[in-house]
Amino acid sequence: MSPESARVVEIARGHQGKDSQAINQWYDSDHPDASWCARFVSWVFNEAGGPLPDMQKTHRDPRAQGFQSVEWAVGTAMEQGVWHEGTDGTRPGDVVVFDARPQPFR
Repeated sequence: MSPESARVVEIARGHQGKDSQAINQWYDSDHPDASWCARFVSWVFNEAGGPLPDMQKTHRDPRAQGFQSVEWAVGTAMEQGVWHEGTDGTRPGDVVVFDARPQPFR
């Protein structure tokens, strides 16, 4: 496992069982309908020093990093050619999505 991946895993594990206040504050909770899991993944990568790219073409907050919707992240990953089906080759620290349908880009 790379040092970057190890840091992602360490931060995620360290936040287990804690409330989401830090994440909501970081994300400036202007979007109460956002998926907590998507925010969590974005927050973890930011805390690990490797913020995810903007993966939401329609977000309303110019400060947003990462994603608030798993569907948008999948759509963006597909559009950028970094999406692949299945879990072969996944490693600790990778972002894995189960059963998400990308939203059409407008």
